[in-house]
Amino acid sequence: MFARVSVLSLALSCIVSTTAALDLDVQNKDSIILAARTLADGIVTLYNEGVSESGILGLFPDPYFWWEGGVMFNALIEYSYLTGDKQYDSIVSKGIQAQLGEEPGYAFMPMNQTNIITNEDQSLWALAAMAAAESDFPKPENKSWVEYAAEVFDIQVLRWDAESCNGGLRWAVYTFQEGYDNKDGAANSDFFLLAARLARFTGNETYFEWAHKSFTWAKDIGLISDSYDVYDGARPTNDCGRMVKYQWTNDHAAYTEGSAIMHNVTDGKQKWTDALQGFVNSSSTFFKDDILTEVTCEDNGKCDIDQRAFKGMAARSYARAVVAAPTIAEPLIKKLGASAKAAAAACKGDPENVECSLAWANPDDENWKATNASDGNLNEVFDALQVVQGLLFSQATSNGAEGNDDSETQKGGASGGFRLLGIRYRLSGLCVFGDKTVKAGSTAVVSTPVPVAIPALPSAPRVGRNDFCASTLILTKTPSTACSNQHDAAGPSQAGVVGFTASPSSPPVTRHTVDTSPPALPIPNPISAVAPQPAANKTGQMSFQQSKGPDTFGVGSGGSMAAVRTRGVVKTRAAPGRS
Repeated sequence: MFARVSVLSLALSCIVSTTAALDLDVQNKDSIILAARTLADGIVTLYNEGVSESGILGLFPDPYFWWEGGVMFNALIEYSYLTGDKQYDSIVSKGIQAQLGEEPGYAFMPMNQTNIITNEDQSLWALAAMAAAESDFPKPENKSWVEYAAEVFDIQVLRWDAESCNGGLRWAVYTFQEGYDNKDGAANSDFFLLAARLARFTGNETYFEWAHKSFTWAKDIGLISDSYDVYDGARPTNDCGRMVKYQWTNDHAAYTEGSAIMHNVTDGKQKWTDALQGFVNSSSTFFKDDILTEVTCEDNGKCDIDQRAFKGMAARSYARAVVAAPTIAEPLIKKLGASAKAAAAACKGDPENVECSLAWANPDDENWKATNASDGNLNEVFDALQVVQGLLFSQATSNGAEGNDDSETQKGGASGGFRLLGIRYRLSGLCVFGDKTVKAGSTAVVSTPVPVAIPALPSAPRVGRNDFCASTLILTKTPSTACSNQHDAAGPSQAGVVGFTASPSSPPVTRHTVDTSPPALPIPNPISAVAPQPAANKTGQMSFQQSKGPDTFGVGSGGSMAAVRTRGVVKTRAAPGRS
């Protein structure tokens, strides 16, 4: 699976035999994979210890709160995708599904976490599900990964509180929780990011609308400043009249990633271009000599256990922003490389006992000692993993990881289409076949492989500029490579990809809207496909070429009271118990 297995094996044996700092060459893929493997092993070692003791899947041992499982599994999903090392996939999949909660929603609201769950916490699990949907991860048992994420979105839309501050989400879910009187950057940035990623993945217009609405609200209320700083939050009791101006890396990075996605899927609409450029500029707040720093609490030694995970979450989002909008977000590349180098230098040990410190920019800072995950530094190990493996995003199209036949992306996700690293390229025109979607514009792309027979195609959501849907399409093996898109409602839409054609059954095709103006959107490698935009009431032909690259991209009870990160207001919640 890896290009030089023997070299990696030799290097791994060397690392195991020493307690020196992790050696990382940020320009060498094997070096990055090796360091990431060591860090991932450290996280999984603690998780397995906790499960062995408690018997509860999906939770990390005390003192780590419920949300930590979501961000750790998110990191391990991307580790699998970016490195091609699938050894933890089963552990991760079972852990996530154990924390889905009860039917019918499966919305990451397990009953025994009711006393501590927040909108932020819930969305972090939803974002892990999105990572699984985007990253060729094996499908879960009851629904698809994207459906689990969408369940969280639907519930949080219902919590959108227009009665105070003209909108926004409160940090806490229930009135009896501390933090209910706070509309903060964490809950609202994660909701925006979830909406943007769902919009990209499904093409559903509702997600686009909510991404726009939530971002506009944050700007209007001052949560996002005119200079694109992201603040901690404000109290609904004074109608958000005074903003608490602490700044956190993860909130800023979530808005950065979401804006990069919206810039990508709206063909560089000026609003999102301006937003992304603003966030890239304001990210300098968090980089000291190009090294990522939690400025609100790191230098004074006051980061609590939650806050010590923020840099890892931020590093992931900044890296994904570069993938979604490489031209505008390019300045982040150098900073992430320097941060990864510093993070590796702040870690030492072997895979089963890797020790990491939070002090990347100032290795001599006595406030932050390097210890392992079992001794309290899980989040420091997580931070290092996220920033190190994030270097692989730019190389992910050649990471050697093969698609999984039982994954969501292989079957086109919620509405099919072409994805690279989770990015969905929306083009003018649309042919559907099976559960696939082919967009036809000035150029056209197709997701592969194609199943032989897919009955009962559901109605496609609004995608691109032209909307067509058919109730049933049966694929049959033929030598044809042509796809015709009949814009006249009198004729059916047919599609074909090398070796297959699609035959529609009744009813044929329903036309919703037609706008033949092509978007100005480049098609990245490794997919090549070219076709002219068919004019109205005429048939155009499209040919496709498949590349070698990837298609895309437990419960507890009881417990004692523990302090939660301040984030501008005093919050407490019950520590997760064990049963």
